[in-house]
Amino acid sequence: MVYGDVFDNHLYDRNFFEHEILSSLPEIADPGALFDRLDAIRINLATGDSEAGLDLAFASELLKFLGWPFVYQQKFKFHGGVKIPDFQLFADEKEKVAFQAALLNDKPLKTIFSVWEDKAENVVLDNGKTGPDSPYFQLMGYLLSLRLTFGFLCNGHEIWYIDNSEIFSEKRYLVANFDRLVASRDTDALRIFMGVFGRAGHIAIGEEVAPVRQVARESVKRRFQSEEELKDAVYGLNGRDSLFEKCGAILFKGLPRRDETVLADLYKNCLYFTFRLIFIAYFEDKHRRILEKHPGYNSLSLASIYAKARELVDAGNTGSFDIWNSLQLLFRTLDEGNPNLDIPLFDGGLFARKLAPILERPKMMTNAEAMDLLDLLFREKNTGYKRDFSYLSVIQLGRIYESPLEFEFRIAEENLWYLSYKEKNKGKDGTIDGYFDTEDYRNIEGSKKFVIEGKPVAYRKGEVYLAGGKNSRKQSASYYTAQSLAPWSRTP
Repeated sequence: MVYGDVFDNHLYDRNFFEHEILSSLPEIADPGALFDRLDAIRINLATGDSEAGLDLAFASELLKFLGWPFVYQQKFKFHGGVKIPDFQLFADEKEKVAFQAALLNDKPLKTIFSVWEDKAENVVLDNGKTGPDSPYFQLMGYLLSLRLTFGFLCNGHEIWYIDNSEIFSEKRYLVANFDRLVASRDTDALRIFMGVFGRAGHIAIGEEVAPVRQVARESVKRRFQSEEELKDAVYGLNGRDSLFEKCGAILFKGLPRRDETVLADLYKNCLYFTFRLIFIAYFEDKHRRILEKHPGYNSLSLASIYAKARELVDAGNTGSFDIWNSLQLLFRTLDEGNPNLDIPLFDGGLFARKLAPILERPKMMTNAEAMDLLDLLFREKNTGYKRDFSYLSVIQLGRIYESPLEFEFRIAEENLWYLSYKEKNKGKDGTIDGYFDTEDYRNIEGSKKFVIEGKPVAYRKGEVYLAGGKNSRKQSASYYTAQSLAPWSRTP
């Protein structure tokens, strides 16, 4: 449970929100006294069962607590029509007073900083509709008309912060459960609530960026880093082990025939295996709230398989094939569906059994081997956090899916080393990477001219390894050239 289970986050990168957001938000003084004030405000809900009662008894007091200068149901004209939001919020008292003093036709609309819409306690704030009957889209109408970057929805129990800073294909919002917040007396949750929902979080001081804007930037940065780290983990870039390559090595060992004639089929099956894992992880993260209520799927899910793998390996059960069996069962269920568990089939061919026959073979992957692959998929290297797949876009998934077109499996004809190195005193653009035999590797390692970056990876003769068209795993780089090792090098 994170922050007392106060928030439902559909806005920020999950790991950033759960582990890092507080570093971008200001500290708060005397949280105990602040919680006492919030408790007193919550009592006002008793008189706030109607929308008007909620406005006056609850929302107005909460807005004061959050530091917002506001006016209540002030009319203004927009393109000839009269608009009446519940509350207009302002950056300071001066702009509020100017707005109040202006005549209806002359209201300075640019001074409105945000809008807060209230609904009665029993009203669902996002009812799935898209017209005027939807509280969510009612607020979005104000935000779009006034070109506001954010707004608030409230029904006394849930308070929504809705992001309109860019054009998004999906709804972007953070929900705070007010009852849980007050009951939790969790100081970190209170900091997030006041930082994101309060005025101070949205006002820049001097040359500094407003805290909420800084939070948004850090979240986007974190999300981009996570995407890049996933690509590194799948294809073994930037010093990471390769999920794709490890999958190939594991499956290759289990084949009755192990020579170059099987490499094309092996590659195809590893593609299906890798893409299945990524798709399922994305699907489960994207629809986490729905799937939590689906016991039939939860018993088969990739998340549950990952947890089971950890338990088995930690208990010393490394050599059995329980996890391989569970993965096969999940793949088959998604291919065929299971009416008994209310699981429909996934059309499109990704899970079609005939397209990846190697994945149908028994005892191809031990529990320990499956655990290694699942760790590469789920676990971020630098932080150890479980990766958040939910914010991967179609474009981002496409980048990951297109990358394998540049690679192939090969069988090591002799002992090989994969390494990255560069000439001393040269920048990152001078980095060279590739596969080298032992003699070339020792020459590079012992040369005063070169610096090896990261940890070299060893491959024994007969093992499968992943390489691109230029003896490299990289998609674009300064590749191995004979001149870089002249006069004593040779291409392996």
